[in-house]
Amino acid sequence: MRFDFIRREKKAYPVTVLCKVMEVSRSRFYDYLDSLKGSDDPGEVALKARTTAIFKEHRGQYGSRRILKQLKN
Repeated sequence: MRFDFIRREKKAYPVTVLCKVMEVSRSRFYDYLDSLKGSDDPGEVALKARTTAIFKEHRGQYGSRRILKQLKN
């Protein structure tokens, strides 16, 4: 509820001031905004699912470089 209030009022007042008054951290507020956006792009959702599958398939031993190589193949 606090974050929603800040989101509505951020056009009229600086986010820093609103966060201080509402006693929340700015980083947590921006995390809240990111959570509202979500990802509706089907390509991005599929890529994330495939990346997670590769990571689990190799029991967490593959890093970003190996996963990228698998995705390219």
